[in-house]
Amino acid sequence: MTQDFLIIGSSLVLGLALVFWLSRRHRRATQFPARIAYVVPFRLYSEDGSRGVEVRVRRDGQSYFVEQERVEGTTYKNRGRGEEIGPFATPEAAEAAAVARPWFSGEESDRDTTAHSSP
Repeated sequence: MTQDFLIIGSSLVLGLALVFWLSRRHRRATQFPARIAYVVPFRLYSEDGSRGVEVRVRRDGQSYFVEQERVEGTTYKNRGRGEEIGPFATPEAAEAAAVARPWFSGEESDRDTTAHSSP
């Protein structure tokens, strides 16, 4: 009976130590050096590869995305003025918003709609 208690007690201590270590490790991984304004956890690309989205997480923890167009080979440039779209609570929320936009799936063209106004 005492041996069972020691095994359970030591497992509990090891479990708590692991939780503490993981929480400290995660906290350090999300801290930004002073010179970095944002990190890019991932990029998304359309099926045909002509459009891309760069998901960014800023220092304040908010997530944004920037739409990009392929110019040549694997080179992409920011669409329009390269404005960040957001904020979103998580990178996954930014991803969901980006892929839901008609532009990303190729349903929206880049042409100026004001030129086609009725007389």
